[in-house]
Amino acid sequence: MNVRDAKTALYRHFDANDRLLYVGISLSPLDRLRQHRAASHWAKKITRVAVEWFECRPSAMAAELKAITTEMPLNNIDGNGAVIQHAGRQFVGPPKPRHKPKRLRPTFEQMQAAIASIGRRV
Repeated sequence: MNVRDAKTALYRHFDANDRLLYVGISLSPLDRLRQHRAASHWAKKITRVAVEWFECRPSAMAAELKAITTEMPLNNIDGNGAVIQHAGRQFVGPPKPRHKPKRLRPTFEQMQAAIASIGRRV
Protein backbone atom coordinates (compact mmCIF):
# COMPACT_ATOMS: atom_id res chain seq x y z
CA MET A 1 0.00 0.00 0.00
CA ASN A 2 1.20 3.48 -0.88
CA VAL A 3 1.82 5.75 2.14
CA ARG A 4 -0.49 8.35 0.60
CA ASP A 5 -3.33 5.81 0.73
CA ALA A 6 -2.68 4.61 4.28
CA LYS A 7 -4.84 5.60 7.25
CA THR A 8 -3.01 8.47 8.93
CA ALA A 9 -3.45 9.93 12.39
CA LEU A 10 -3.55 13.61 13.27
CA TYR A 11 -2.44 13.85 16.89
CA ARG A 12 -2.48 16.67 19.40
CA HIS A 13 -0.36 16.74 22.56
CA PHE A 14 -1.66 18.70 25.56
CA ASP A 15 -0.14 19.67 28.92
CA ALA A 16 -1.68 19.50 32.40
CA ASN A 17 -3.40 22.87 31.84
CA ASP A 18 -4.90 21.58 28.57
CA ARG A 19 -2.66 23.86 26.50
CA LEU A 20 -1.94 22.53 23.03
CA LEU A 21 1.76 21.68 22.88
CA TYR A 22 2.10 20.12 19.45
CA VAL A 23 0.15 18.93 16.42
CA GLY A 24 1.47 16.34 13.99
CA ILE A 25 0.59 13.45 11.71
CA SER A 26 1.83 9.89 11.71
CA LEU A 27 1.00 6.40 10.53
CA SER A 28 1.83 5.32 14.09
CA PRO A 29 1.08 8.00 16.71
CA LEU A 30 2.33 5.80 19.54
CA ASP A 31 5.75 5.41 17.90
CA ARG A 32 5.79 9.14 17.18
CA LEU A 33 4.98 9.89 20.84
CA ARG A 34 7.95 7.77 21.89
CA GLN A 35 10.17 9.71 19.48
CA HIS A 36 8.96 13.03 20.89
CA ARG A 37 9.58 11.82 24.45
CA ALA A 38 13.14 10.84 23.50
CA ALA A 39 14.03 13.98 21.54
CA SER A 40 11.75 16.94 22.28
CA HIS A 41 12.35 19.25 25.24
CA TRP A 42 8.62 19.93 25.65
CA ALA A 43 7.49 16.28 25.56
CA LYS A 44 7.87 15.79 29.32
CA LYS A 45 4.89 18.15 29.70
CA ILE A 46 2.50 15.88 27.73
CA THR A 47 -0.39 14.67 29.89
CA ARG A 48 -3.02 14.04 27.22
CA VAL A 49 -2.98 12.92 23.59
CA ALA A 50 -5.92 13.28 21.21
CA VAL A 51 -5.87 11.24 18.00
CA GLU A 52 -8.07 11.72 14.94
CA TRP A 53 -7.79 9.21 12.07
CA PHE A 54 -8.04 10.08 8.38
CA GLU A 55 -8.51 7.67 5.49
CA CYS A 56 -5.43 8.96 3.64
CA ARG A 57 -2.29 11.00 4.26
CA PRO A 58 -3.28 14.02 2.10
CA SER A 59 -6.45 14.50 4.19
CA ALA A 60 -4.42 14.29 7.40
CA MET A 61 -1.86 16.76 6.01
CA ALA A 62 -4.60 19.28 5.20
CA ALA A 63 -6.08 18.89 8.69
CA GLU A 64 -2.60 19.26 10.23
CA LEU A 65 -1.96 22.52 8.39
CA LYS A 66 -5.35 23.87 9.44
CA ALA A 67 -4.80 22.82 13.07
CA ILE A 68 -1.32 24.37 13.24
CA THR A 69 -2.37 27.66 11.69
CA THR A 70 -5.64 28.05 13.61
CA GLU A 71 -4.96 26.38 16.98
CA MET A 72 -1.42 27.79 17.43
CA PRO A 73 0.32 24.89 19.24
CA LEU A 74 3.15 26.13 21.44
CA ASN A 75 5.87 23.98 19.88
CA ASN A 76 5.03 23.95 16.17
CA ILE A 77 5.84 27.64 15.82
CA ASP A 78 9.32 28.92 15.19
CA GLY A 79 10.62 32.17 16.69
CA ASN A 80 8.91 34.50 14.23
CA GLY A 81 5.87 32.33 13.44
CA ALA A 82 6.65 32.43 9.72
CA VAL A 83 4.73 30.21 7.33
CA ILE A 84 7.29 28.24 5.34
CA GLN A 85 7.35 25.62 2.58
CA HIS A 86 8.69 22.11 3.10
CA ALA A 87 8.31 19.09 0.84
CA GLY A 88 5.49 20.74 -1.07
CA ARG A 89 3.50 21.70 2.03
CA GLN A 90 3.05 24.98 3.82
CA PHE A 91 3.05 25.05 7.58
CA VAL A 92 4.04 27.16 10.55
CA GLY A 93 7.38 26.30 12.11
CA PRO A 94 10.45 24.30 11.19
CA PRO A 95 10.23 21.11 9.11
CA LYS A 96 9.60 17.98 11.16
CA PRO A 97 11.93 15.05 10.55
CA ARG A 98 10.28 12.00 9.03
CA HIS A 99 11.13 8.80 10.85
CA LYS A 100 10.82 5.26 9.58
CA PRO A 101 9.46 2.80 12.11
CA LYS A 102 12.01 0.25 13.30
CA ARG A 103 9.48 -2.51 13.94
CA LEU A 104 6.07 -3.64 12.87
CA ARG A 105 3.33 -1.19 13.68
CA PRO A 106 0.78 -2.15 16.32
CA THR A 107 -2.84 -2.62 15.32
CA PHE A 108 -5.24 0.29 15.48
CA GLU A 109 -6.83 -1.14 18.66
CA GLN A 110 -3.41 -1.59 20.32
CA MET A 111 -2.54 2.05 19.54
CA GLN A 112 -5.83 3.30 20.96
CA ALA A 113 -5.31 1.34 24.18
CA ALA A 114 -1.69 2.46 24.53
CA ILE A 115 -2.51 6.12 23.91
CA ALA A 116 -5.36 5.96 26.43
CA SER A 117 -3.03 4.44 29.01
CA ILE A 118 -0.44 7.21 28.59
CA GLY A 119 -2.77 9.73 30.22
CA ARG A 120 -3.22 7.43 33.20
CA ARG A 121 0.54 6.98 33.67
CA VAL A 122 1.63 10.61 33.27
